[in-house]
Amino acid sequence: AVDPSSNKVYVADPINSRIQVFDPGGKFLTKWSVPEWRQLSGFEDLAIDPQAGRLYASSAHLNSVLIFDLNGNRLGSLMPKPPDKLEKPSGLALFARKLYVLNMAGNRVSVIDL
Repeated sequence: AVDPSSNKVYVADPINSRIQVFDPGGKFLTKWSVPEWRQLSGFEDLAIDPQAGRLYASSAHLNSVLIFDLNGNRLGSLMPKPPDKLEKPSGLALFARKLYVLNMAGNRVSVIDL
């Protein structure tokens, strides 16, 4: 995911339980630990809300979307209740203050108002 305000590139690295951050030229800047990714259960994705300064990271085995600020501080998670509950969330897309979440197990897309 790219933060359009800084052009920093945020890369999901679930095998190593982290998010890596690079400058626009590809130079490594920092990494954040994401211990929840230690139990791999599918694809993990990132989406950035530059207006709110938030990064959203899918976590398939927790059935949730983790929320960070753009400095790597964990702010919480999104875990909608049934019937909107997440089922192995993977792909993320953000548009018009809505987070679209692909559910690998549910064969559907959840829409979360932010």
